[in-house]
Amino acid sequence: MSQRARMGLLVARYGSYLLLLISHAVGTQRLAPDRLALLAILLIGLAGISSLIRRARLRPQIGALIALELALTFAVGAINSQGAFFLLYFIAVVDVFLYFPTWPAIAGAAVACALLGINFAAVMRPWSQGYLETMGSLALGFVFTGAAVHLAVEQRKAREQAEQVLQQLAAAHARLQAYALEIETLSVARERQRIAQDVHDEVAHVLTGLLVQIQAIRRLMRTEPAAAAVRLATIEDAARRGLDEVRRAVRAMRPEHLDAVGGIEAMRRLCEQYGERTGIRVTFVTDAQVQLSPVQEVLFYRTLQECLTNAARHGRASTVWAHLTGAGDRTELRVKDDGIGAADVRPGMGIGGMQERAGAAGGRFSVSTAPNAGFEAVLELPAAAPAPLA
Repeated sequence: MSQRARMGLLVARYGSYLLLLISHAVGTQRLAPDRLALLAILLIGLAGISSLIRRARLRPQIGALIALELALTFAVGAINSQGAFFLLYFIAVVDVFLYFPTWPAIAGAAVACALLGINFAAVMRPWSQGYLETMGSLALGFVFTGAAVHLAVEQRKAREQAEQVLQQLAAAHARLQAYALEIETLSVARERQRIAQDVHDEVAHVLTGLLVQIQAIRRLMRTEPAAAAVRLATIEDAARRGLDEVRRAVRAMRPEHLDAVGGIEAMRRLCEQYGERTGIRVTFVTDAQVQLSPVQEVLFYRTLQECLTNAARHGRASTVWAHLTGAGDRTELRVKDDGIGAADVRPGMGIGGMQERAGAAGGRFSVSTAPNAGFEAVLELPAAAPAPLA
């Protein structure tokens, strides 16, 4: 049951107690001072029991308190069976349906109806037309009240179950995202290994052949210059094939988006797509005057990609800010998240690789973090970065 509904029940409960006391104190159904004092004591007892019921956690304790509530309600009805005391029975019916399953609650409501019938029997002739009409109306009121409270309780349970399912789905979604990131990282590593192996096999084969032919040409140049020239042409073709193979491998390691839309726009799209895929809010800002070389495009793109991956997988961040600036002879990418941070950073494949690439390009890569203070990475490169070694 919602907080508003509970507040409404409390207002109705204590309002009924107060209304009943006032009506018997100054209304048309005044009681003698001693009986009024006893009524006040009983109503105070009911208020105390109501507070204990809300705090109780075990169902046997709640059952005992509701039984005591019915007993005090019956006592109030015995003091004056002509007043609006029957409202207190509705409060008891609300309690039994609020805290007990359907059939025990129905049994409790039947007990309340029987006690109410005994109260009215003191002022009405049992089984008379007026008695039956009054009891029938109140019994239907109990049914309606119980059904309404039961429906509210069922709605609350359904809402709690839905929230629990949503939490489980959110946890499963987070695990799936982490798994997808791991698969992506593993795929990239495997692809790099495959490309490195291809380059090694092809280039080593070509260079070995070149070395053998150069040694042969050295001998032929003294005795057969014409044959040496033919061999030189063969070496030139082999060297060209090796160069083409290296270029092919380099193109394979360069992200396709960089060639399609350019480095800065590719980084912006990377942030947008990553935010849509993970739910992390990613803000990418760049200065208008920033100009990147092809080498810088790859380095900045890969660094941003790695920082976004770490923000989701390790930092559990909700927001990431990326700022690309160019000042003088330096170009800087600063990526910061609001994740959980860490006490220290141990460079692994990701951070270690970025540090190596930055150093090979004549730049610097640094990180700063602390527990509950997020993670910040900064890549600085010279305006004209040389090609990295790896």
